[in-house]
Amino acid sequence: MSLQLREMWVRTESAMNPSREYLHEEALRNIQTITGKSAIKAVMKPGPFDEDAFRATLERRFIEQNDAHKGVSCNTALDSLTSGDLKSLWGMESTGGMPGVAFADDKWFLWTDTCPATSEERRNLCYNEFGEEESDRIYPGSFGNAEALAKFWGVTLLRPTVRHAMQDKFPFEVDGSLVWLNSPNANRDGRAFRSYSGGVDTSNYSIRNHRDDWGFRTEKLVENKFPPKPTLFSSFIEGLSGRQW
Repeated sequence: MSLQLREMWVRTESAMNPSREYLHEEALRNIQTITGKSAIKAVMKPGPFDEDAFRATLERRFIEQNDAHKGVSCNTALDSLTSGDLKSLWGMESTGGMPGVAFADDKWFLWTDTCPATSEERRNLCYNEFGEEESDRIYPGSFGNAEALAKFWGVTLLRPTVRHAMQDKFPFEVDGSLVWLNSPNANRDGRAFRSYSGGVDTSNYSIRNHRDDWGFRTEKLVENKFPPKPTLFSSFIEGLSGRQW
């Protein structure tokens, strides 16, 4: 192995296995401002960020997962990422999410967690701030919540419709664990969707207490900065068919 290749390998491995550290006081105050919650103690700080090494990791994963997005240009997908997008994806990566392109069209790339199972860093969380407050009444002390973590990274919780569409592309919850999914009505009715190895449970589950070992999955929609020039035919086709994800 050449010295250059060895250095790249070391940098990539370092990016894939960052140190896990709890947020320092300043960052903790920042997330409190974002969420309005006074006690989020389980929020993890992403490890050391090396942009070149991380881009190499994303490129390698894109190629490995080529069957999931045939016909999509790897260079276009990566070059469309802004500095902010990369940091959001790094938030997903540093806690074991393994972000990859799940879907793409002429205008957008949808990056999602593609990990077979939820990492330990993302487990034992409430769904949102409301669920966390309700849980605190029974179990004093904050467990943290999935919605706040996703918001802190600049991503959103994975939608059930996307989870359904990804079923044949990636394995999910191979260890039998459960994860929270994006549930717009959770604040109103106190219930949320969950994902498991067989699909999405649409019966919903209460968010009013802490869920042992439950994790969460995320997604990030990124604009295609280099879309193909539209033609009369492509504009006509786009008008007929809406994006399913």
